[in-house]
Amino acid sequence: MPPSFLVLSRANAAVYEPRGTEVCISITDPGDVPIPLSPKFKAVLRLAFSDIGEATRLHRTGDRLFAAEHVTATLDFISRWRDVDQVVIHCTAGMSRSPGLALGICQLRSWPAEELQRRHPSANRWVQKEFVRVGREIAWPLNGSVRSNDPVRRLQDPSRLWARSEVLSPRSPVPPTRGLHGWFFDGVPKCVPVENCVVHDGLTLLYVGIAPSRASSSATLRSRIRQHYQSNAAGSTLRLTLGCLLAEQLRIQLQRTGSTDRLTFGKRGEEQLSEWMAANAFVCWVEHKDPWKITYEAVSALRPPLNEDQNDAHPFCAALSALRSEMRKKAKE
Repeated sequence: MPPSFLVLSRANAAVYEPRGTEVCISITDPGDVPIPLSPKFKAVLRLAFSDIGEATRLHRTGDRLFAAEHVTATLDFISRWRDVDQVVIHCTAGMSRSPGLALGICQLRSWPAEELQRRHPSANRWVQKEFVRVGREIAWPLNGSVRSNDPVRRLQDPSRLWARSEVLSPRSPVPPTRGLHGWFFDGVPKCVPVENCVVHDGLTLLYVGIAPSRASSSATLRSRIRQHYQSNAAGSTLRLTLGCLLAEQLRIQLQRTGSTDRLTFGKRGEEQLSEWMAANAFVCWVEHKDPWKITYEAVSALRPPLNEDQNDAHPFCAALSALRSEMRKKAKE
């Protein structure tokens, strides 16, 4: 029996609470900050494309047309979660892109869609037609995921990626326990090589961390992931690395903080970095009682280019280390 489809606006999706086994496809404009969604969703696929039609039409700067990459990500997602009760799809108004995608899925899969068509006469027909056209060229279903107890495999193929707003919310889904965390990105800094990187739902795995780093530490997944999202470069290796890579793009600079030797990107610079992470950085985690014991295994298997520790074999490691050292040196001059 096929799942039912529920089309919502952005505002309604933000307050929606699943009642059964449900997943969500979240559609936003390119560059928009992802909205927080209920932790009760079994999985969330985030897509960013504009509410436009034919490829020959003139578009605004920054527009992104619905394309094959979105179809592939959606097909893989639906394949992995084909046994759920309901698929919730939202866009800004819940009138064009989201019903267009829902109708495309139903048409390709030969699932009933009369009620969807009746309720959503303004559905984006380009999205619907392009989904069906590309979908017919791809074997259906794609390989569905088999959930594994292997922590490295679970980082490679997470059931859900979480946005900054969700992690920092009062009902944060991140557990206060030990484990590993993986960071997937939408906007990848230009100089970062992504060949052989893990890609999940169109996002690229660039960094893997652990919490705590040793048995005597009280750090948890929740405290460490929050620190990466909202602290500063002095307290977060990930923020330091991203800031160095994005310094020219964001126009930020590593600098001394007050009379101390702590190096950050300054108040405004750290705010800009947080804003960039809110739009581009997504996280997943796996609980593990001794994460420091499998760090080398995880880094070796996943090859995240932004890891410096225990990643000497990666071709980007030396260049990244040199960049960070150079920016530290300039900040202390």
